[in-house]
Amino acid sequence: MKPPKKIILRDKEFEKTLRVLFEDIYEQLTSQKDDFSSFQNEVKEEFRGDISSYDWTQATLTLDGAWHTLDCSSIVPAGAKTITFRVNVSDNSTEIAFGIRPYGRENTIVADWIITQVADIEVRKNMRVPCDELRKVQYWGTNTTWTQVDVAVIGWSF
Repeated sequence: MKPPKKIILRDKEFEKTLRVLFEDIYEQLTSQKDDFSSFQNEVKEEFRGDISSYDWTQATLTLDGAWHTLDCSSIVPAGAKTITFRVNVSDNSTEIAFGIRPYGRENTIVADWIITQVADIEVRKNMRVPCDELRKVQYWGTNTTWTQVDVAVIGWSF
């Protein structure tokens, strides 16, 4: 946004000061790049397209309260830095959790979590998780009989 061409004020000295201030701010905004400009140019987000089914379900995942490896290399191309998952869960209990974290991490604070809040109501979430060079992540699910756990890769970034 360019500074206004004409500022009408009764105090001419204040008008002049304000004009100089606007021009200085405009110059600073247009001459400098923010800290994120190079990052935004380097990150390339790709979406998988119109997928018709989930990649994993409660039938194909091990949901026993322990961390397990999820190998996404058959879906995600080499060089990807993050994977975006679409996760849908439901259960007939509340506070049942499913999480995904970067492969090889030991702490749960780096995981992205989805938790049932109301019994028998589906919860949906997109999770973006960093992956290793082999395109692996880890997942964890509460040890219970789930009504639904559906996980799909919907995109990745380089």
